[in-house]
Amino acid sequence: MGKKPQWGKATNQDNGGRSRSMGTESGMLTEEREQADQGWAMFQDALREKSRKEREKYKADVARLDQKLEESQAAQKQAFLELQEAMSTPAVLISPPPQSGEAEESEAWDELLGTCEDSDTEMTEAVIMS
Repeated sequence: MGKKPQWGKATNQDNGGRSRSMGTESGMLTEEREQADQGWAMFQDALREKSRKEREKYKADVARLDQKLEESQAAQKQAFLELQEAMSTPAVLISPPPQSGEAEESEAWDELLGTCEDSDTEMTEAVIMS
């Protein structure tokens, strides 16, 4: 029989087997590293895209709020001017008597209510007689 290898020394056959497994392992690790790099790049791209969308949403919200603020401030200024005018000319504050259109509406309403009451009375009498 041949010599047994000592610790730290290997035969050619052992070196070849180890070399092949190291090469396979090295290739697998390299492939995993590339996949990790690709995953990281995809994550960064997705994050960049989400950030861009959020920035657009933020700008639209700010523009909408600025527009509403301007409208609110303009309405407030207009109300202040109207109040100043009313205070300088109190006659504007006195409301005129109701217009004839309002009186006609009131009469029509009263007439409608009267017809409903008459109908109720007639209906009640018809039920009692039956």
